[in-house]
Order: sequence, then C-alpha cells, then structure tokens
Amino acid sequence: MFIPVRNWRKRTRSFLIDFRWKSWWSMRSWKKHRIAPRTILIIEPNGCHGETLPGFCKYLSDLNYTIDVIIHHSVAAENPFSRISKQGISFFEMSWPFLKKLMNAPIIDQYEAIILTTSSLYWLSGKNDSPSSLDYMGLRSKSKVFIVEHEMPDIERFDEGTFVEHKRLITLGNFERGTWINPHYFGPISKNKKNSTTEFIIVGSLSPEKKNYRLLVNAMEELEVSCKKDYIVNIIGNSEIPKTLPNNIIQHLRLHGRLDFPRMYDLVEQSDFFLPLLDPTNPEHTRYITRGVTGSAQLIYGFLKPPVIHEKFSLFYGFSPKNSIIYRKSELGSAMNRAIELSAVDYSSIQESLRLLAGCVYKTSLMNFQEALSHAPGI
Repeated sequence: MFIPVRNWRKRTRSFLIDFRWKSWWSMRSWKKHRIAPRTILIIEPNGCHGETLPGFCKYLSDLNYTIDVIIHHSVAAENPFSRISKQGISFFEMSWPFLKKLMNAPIIDQYEAIILTTSSLYWLSGKNDSPSSLDYMGLRSKSKVFIVEHEMPDIERFDEGTFVEHKRLITLGNFERGTWINPHYFGPISKNKKNSTTEFIIVGSLSPEKKNYRLLVNAMEELEVSCKKDYIVNIIGNSEIPKTLPNNIIQHLRLHGRLDFPRMYDLVEQSDFFLPLLDPTNPEHTRYITRGVTGSAQLIYGFLKPPVIHEKFSLFYGFSPKNSIIYRKSELGSAMNRAIELSAVDYSSIQESLRLLAGCVYKTSLMNFQEALSHAPGI
C-alpha cells in the first residue's frame, strides 16, 4: 500500500506470493556448483509440462550427457522424476521472480547447450497472449539455446524462424517444421496383463477445448444396453461430472482429482485402455494433429496403454488397429465394448504392437536429438 506506482505494486505482490526461501537457496547453489564437461541445462519456465522432463533427461543420458534441471517449485513438488534414475542429473528449483535474473549468471555460458522446454511464459499473461520466454530471459542471442515449441503458430508469433533453420527448435509431434523429439519416458513400467474388470483412464481437464466428456457419457449410455461386463473409468484432473448423471453411469466412474506424478503414474500403469476423448467434429480438437500434440500420447507410449481413439486422430500418432482400438463416426461406445470384450491374449498382442511403435518413436527421437545437438557450437 506504500508503493505509489501500480506496476511496481503488482511486481512486488507477485514476488512475495511466489517467493520461496528454498528456491532462493537452490538458485544460490546452482550459481556456485561446478559444471562438469558435456553438461546440458534444461529449464522449464512455467508451472506445467513436468511430464516432458523425464523423457528429455532420458534421451540426454543415453547420449552420455550430464544434466542440470531448473524447474519451478510447484513442478518440483509434484515430483515428475519419481521413476527415473537420478544418476548424472542435478535438480534445482526456482521461484518466478528469479527467472529473469538467473540467466545473467556467468555459469550459464559453461553449458554445452541450454534447452528451454516451453517457448511461452503462461504465468506472466494469458496463454494466448503470453510473451516469449526467450526474450523475457534474454536468451535469444545465445547460439547454444534450443527451444521446445508446443504451439506451431508461435513460431511466427515469437519470430523463431532462425531456430527452425538451425535445427534448434524442437516439436513434440512430427510436423513440417522443427525437430521431432517426443519425450515419453517416465521410468520402468510393469507390462500389466488385462484386468479382469476392464479399466479405462482419462488424464487431464474435461474442458471442452481439450476433451469432450459428452462423448464419454453417450458411450456409457450405450454400454448400459450393449455391455454385459463390468468396467471402470478412472478420471484424473480437476474435473466435475454433472450430478444429473444417472446412478447406473456414475457407478462406473472413479474421480481421483488432481494427483502428483507418482500417484498419476501408478494409476495409469494399473489401467488397461486410454481415452483421449478427442472429438472429430470440434475444430478446437483438430489442433492436436495440426499445431500441437495431446499429452495423452506421451502417456500412451510411455505406459503402453492402448488408446480408444477416433480414426481422424490416429494416423498422426502412429495408432492403428494393431496397437489401438480405432473407431469411426460416433462409435466410441461400441469401441469401448470391444475393448471390454478383448481377451487377455489379444490385449497382450495389441500391447506388444504398441511397444514396437513406442520404441520406433523413441529411436527416431533419439537420433533427431543427437543430430540437433551436433549443430550447437562446441558440441
């Protein structure tokens, strides 16, 4: 109340809200620690996208790099690295007020490369008008910097053409521009047999621009008539199901709310099939094959959970009837019924085909990463 300028008040308030003494000490330790040869710095500037970080670390470990990771304290608290080996990886957490200043530290020039895993700063503004993290952090001019672009239109919005040209722009999907690297490794998994009671899983908000929950409700209404076996639908995320749903549908639902990564990993692992709930009639969902990727794909690859997915979205991710349950038109209900009726032997066959696909994606991504890093000065 004693600060006269509004912008100063806002910055001070934001600083105090996000400040953590542990983050301050962590940043101090980072600035003073010794950088080993062949070390790469990974920075996630937002309080999200933690699910991509274990996969990026795995690729770099396989390429014999040492890794430093800087993440926001909220991501650190959710523990996305719970299943991976920590050997050769050092973790540091930050508060957002330190983000701009830490890039001025002399230590930054000792890394062989810097990977910025999100090009936008969502926390500084709305997602659609967020500023470039490259410019905010003063990293644009550094030739060792790589960026991960989650929205293809942002290549123009953030003037990232030079990064595309020099193979320093990474995309999670196989688009026309950028280097395709899909980080879908979360650690060792158990290749589960199909449960006696089939379990489906949905991960993420059921907001209309991301998933169409009406597809699920309609499918479950069909299953009440056609399905002779019991089943469960696990839902992870901050989502509410309308209380008007009949009890015979609600009895199949398990709402788990927002979970940290270890609990989310465990629940995905114990499930049988993944439901992305992408709607072919919704233009908003077309973005998941034209300008960005769905995070569901990483979990499907990483945990070998066959998706029940519409054919419109299947080819882009390499899904086929051999490794997935593909359906047309408004046939989600019948597709879920097929999944429920699938024998344990046939399920193992589909899962094995999915393992081959995930391995192919991993091998291609690893080669692409190695090729991209070869363009960084000094590597």
